Amino acid sequence: MKKKTKKQENNFENMELVPSNINKYVAKDFHLYFSYTWRLILIIIGIIVIGIISYTCFKNSFSTPQDETVKYSEKASMDYEVKVFENNPLGITNNSKVDTYLSEVVDDISTNLTYEYILDKNANIIYTYKVVATMILKNADTDTVFYNNDYDLTSDITKEEHDTEKIIINQNINLDYDYYNEKAKNIEELSGGDKITGSLIIKMYVTTQTSLTNLKNVIINDNVVEVEIPLLSNQVSVDLISDINNDEKYLEEENPELLSRPLLCIGVLLLIFDVIFILLTISFILKTNPGKSRYAVIRDDILYDYDNLIINMKSMPDLKEREVIKCESFNELLDAQKILENQYYSMK
Repeated sequence: MKKKTKKQENNFENMELVPSNINKYVAKDFHLYFSYTWRLILIIIGIIVIGIISYTCFKNSFSTPQDETVKYSEKASMDYEVKVFENNPLGITNNSKVDTYLSEVVDDISTNLTYEYILDKNANIIYTYKVVATMILKNADTDTVFYNNDYDLTSDITKEEHDTEKIIINQNINLDYDYYNEKAKNIEELSGGDKITGSLIIKMYVTTQTSLTNLKNVIINDNVVEVEIPLLSNQVSVDLISDINNDEKYLEEENPELLSRPLLCIGVLLLIFDVIFILLTISFILKTNPGKSRYAVIRDDILYDYDNLIINMKSMPDLKEREVIKCESFNELLDAQKILENQYYSMK
């Protein structure tokens, strides 16, 4: 058996009478109401706030990438000293300071190859280098290479420097010039009397591997220092072929890393919610925006085309008797004055 509950009677002392066609009482409690404009403003503010929170979650869920830049310069230089045969017929001594020597009196050529590698910050550098001599013989008429052979003057040399800004490689090569020149002459005799030109190119291959604390990758750089010495020639001089003088910059771009997956998920959910909120807001605006009826469209077209001839009045005047015409604005009154004035002059 259901228990009967006492029906609560309305207490009209806590209500007030609202004037209307039908008298009714409403509670005196506070009722919060927002107009259409304020609702739109609050919705837009809510969309912006959710968007900012979503962006903050995305930003804080990833690490901030920091690009690292390392500047470095490379320089190559060469110095050489020619040693001649003692008691040579020309009377040239090792103390003679000349730029060009006769090949018949040259015994050895002592060449100093220098390579400088300078950074703008301290780093750990591992560098490897070796020196190779390449003999190249060509046919003087056709410029065709018919002999090309490498001779290792040094083995691979590897060194390591820690917490330094600069490395300098000084490599001395004592080249037995007479040996290579005589070998070129023997090959020339076997060529059948063709005119031969030759050269001996000394190459120092340098490879540097630079590592810094702030860099994830190792900077690897390869260079070649080249020196050319003529063979089968009456005169001997040493020329630096590869003049290395570079100023370079290494840039390492860091990609952002994920720091917090839950924070990223929150950002994605807020972004989805914000997009839905925007779509609902657009739908709300379209539904609440009053559309024009066909009558209103036709009326507005007529008013647009004949605005100067149609007077917008507050009430319909009595045309049988003279009556003050109440216009909506001063501009409408001016339009009425122009029409009456035109009618007056047309009747004359």
